[in-house]
This record gives sequence, structure tokens and C-alpha cells, in this order.
Amino acid sequence: MRFLYLGPARVEVEAGRPAAFRRRKPQLLLAVLLMRRERAVSAHELVRELWGDAPPRSARANLHSYLSGLRSLLSDPGAARLSSGPDGYRVELCGSELDVADFEQLTERAREAARLGRAGQAAELYTEALGLWRGDAFACIAPSRLLRAETDRLEELRLTVQDEAMDAHLASGTHARVVGEFRERVKEQPFREHRWGSLMLALYRSGRTKEALDAYRALHALLDAELGVAPTGELRRLHQAVLSRDPAIAGAHRQHRSAVPV
Repeated sequence: MRFLYLGPARVEVEAGRPAAFRRRKPQLLLAVLLMRRERAVSAHELVRELWGDAPPRSARANLHSYLSGLRSLLSDPGAARLSSGPDGYRVELCGSELDVADFEQLTERAREAARLGRAGQAAELYTEALGLWRGDAFACIAPSRLLRAETDRLEELRLTVQDEAMDAHLASGTHARVVGEFRERVKEQPFREHRWGSLMLALYRSGRTKEALDAYRALHALLDAELGVAPTGELRRLHQAVLSRDPAIAGAHRQHRSAVPV
């Protein structure tokens, strides 16, 4: 079984065979239970997630009906997938079944590899983690309080992982083959200056000094036009380092946060 929420919500009972939800509430219920996988969720909390602060009188009865349907959907010989107890309800996962958990685990492995100086391995793990995303998290599911907060958390983590992946490619010397990807990252989030610095370094280290300088000018023009500010001191120092061809930024195994002269 596979639970996919990093994009349009999809539950696969078997590989390539998605489960069909006739109603939206059971799909939301399952997502809430899976996002709170570390602990049981009380019936009171589930009612609030499904119906907000003004639930109908039939909310509890409907909830139990939805839970019964989920038990049937998640039925697994020899294992109780949807368990209940004094604290509430919980879905038991068997290994790697939830893409959100896989994304978080791959991210931690990538960060550990980066801490150990294994930049190439880190870049590969970051790429694998980001490859799990198929669109906006929890797409096609009616939002609840929990899922709104979880969507925001996951989106910020995704952006951070993208930045860290760019650092890993620069540190491993594989930046030349992902310059196009760097440009896309900049287009997606043009006000994240760290991405512009990564793009400038990737271009410069690939022998494309003019394009690196053009990128800085584009950033300067964007910030001036939209916010009335100049690039940060870090980016200005990097720009000067590119102009002067400073050896400190030429190394294929340096990350630009530590390579830019202060």
C-alpha cells in the first residue's frame, strides 16, 4: 500500500491501483490520521478537523461510518491497520508507505551526508527526495486546520531542501550539469537571494563569467524595482569576487556561503 500526498492525493492499494473515494471527508480523514502518525487522534479532534467549529449533529455518527470504511480499505491480513484505543485512532504504517515520511527521511540522510563532507552523496539524496514531489502537497483534498499547517511546513521544507541541494551540487563539483535546474529554481523563487548566489557560482565555475554577472544585474534590477533595496552584502561580495576572479570562489568543492570573501 502506498499513501501519496506530495501532489494530488492518491492512495494505492496495490502498485498502480488507486483507491476510489466516493466522498471527500473520508479522504481528508485518512490524510489527517497519517499526518498525525506519531500519535493517536481523538474523535473530538477528528470531528474538528472534518467539520470545523460548527459540526452537524450527525458528525459523530458520520465519523464512525467513515472510520469503518477506512478499516475496510486498509484491511491487511494479519494486521490491524486502523487501530483505536483510549486516546483515539491511529493508522499503522508498514515500512516505506508514506511519501511525506520518505521525503523527510531522505532529507535527513542528505543532511547527514553533507555534514560528513559527502557532497556527491548528499546531492543524490536531495535529488531523490525532491523527486517525490508531484505538485502542491495535499492537492485535491479539502483543507483542514492541520493540513493547512502541514502544507505550509512541507512547502517551506521543500524550498529549504532545494537550496541545500544547490549547495550540495556546488560542493561536489556537479554544478555544470544542473545550471538549467538552478535557473528554474531562481524563477520559482526570485526573491530567495541564496539561489541567485548559487546560480552565479555555478555559471562562474562553468566558465560563464558574463552570464554570472548578468544574473547579478538581473537580481539588482528586480530588487530595486519590486522592493526598492539592493542585494545583500553577501551577494555584493560575491559579485565583486566574480569581477576580480577571486581564487576563493573558484574551487569546485566549496559552498558559496563560506567561499565569498568577507
